[in-house]
Amino acid sequence: MSYDDEILDALARLGNDNDLSSDVCSQMERYVWVLYRSKIHTTVKELRWFLFSNRTAEGENLPPTSGSLDLHIQRAHYIDMIWKKADKNHPCLPAPAEFGWTFDACSSHFSAVRCVNPPARDAILHLIKCRCKSGCEGRCSCLKNNIPCTELYGIL
Repeated sequence: MSYDDEILDALARLGNDNDLSSDVCSQMERYVWVLYRSKIHTTVKELRWFLFSNRTAEGENLPPTSGSLDLHIQRAHYIDMIWKKADKNHPCLPAPAEFGWTFDACSSHFSAVRCVNPPARDAILHLIKCRCKSGCEGRCSCLKNNIPCTELYGIL
């Protein structure tokens, strides 16, 4: 695949400064929708919805959410900063927590923050359907997982 000079320039600018410019981030988002061969969708959010609603892609085949993509870009920028300063004995680097990482005090390790946005809207997360015909009782998955069930008995 070939890309235009703006995307290549943005890739080259990753890791150059402590501050990640919005131009680099927008080009990285553009890079994602070029990877998915989209010519009409100009944001990752639009592209995800199009691929999902047309059943072109599901689950792990969808592009990352904008909240997840931003964190991926920040971490790539930080790793590039490390590599570009690898020739120095004591490179001056900002804290990883400022670039999409979180510190776990128990394990004394940094780990990647997966996403800043919830996986779906609250209304969808709280909508729980079950196959119970006369209320949630017995072996109902709602009771088993200790979660409330909506009044959608027998819809599925």
